[in-house]
Order: sequence, then C-alpha cells, then structure tokens
Amino acid sequence: MGQDCARREALGGYVLGQLDEPAARELDVHLAGCPSCRAELAEIAPLVAGLRRLDPDRVEAQPPPELWAEIQARIAAEREAD
Repeated sequence: MGQDCARREALGGYVLGQLDEPAARELDVHLAGCPSCRAELAEIAPLVAGLRRLDPDRVEAQPPPELWAEIQARIAAEREAD
C-alpha cells in the first residue's frame, strides 16, 4: 500500500485521539503492516502538540476565497453522498 492507502485518511483522527476505540485498534493493526502509513504517522504526530496549543479564538488565518469556496463545495458534496 502506498500513499493511496485507504487507511491514510484516518491518521489525522488517530493522532489527535478522535477515533473510537475499535477504530483505533483496527488502525493499530493496519499500522503494523503498512510502512507507508507508519511513515506518514511519524511525520504528522509531532504537529499535534502545536495544534493543541492553538487558541481557535485567536487564529485569524483564513484560506483564500476560492479555496474556501472549494472546501465548502466538497463538504456539501460529501453530505449529499451520505
């Protein structure tokens, strides 16, 4: 499995501790056999400490309007697909 590994999308939630216990255990098993996901996890794990220190009320950065429109469109499309 390479960068197209379907489990890769769960790594953010995993590193932030947002997966429920069964999903986290399942990803633990996957990580044991997927060097690509382990490497990705090693890259993003150090970012967690910085993210936890952020005060969302003081973050002023916003994406450019065209990117924000694309993000909103994708969210709407995913909601419709569910």
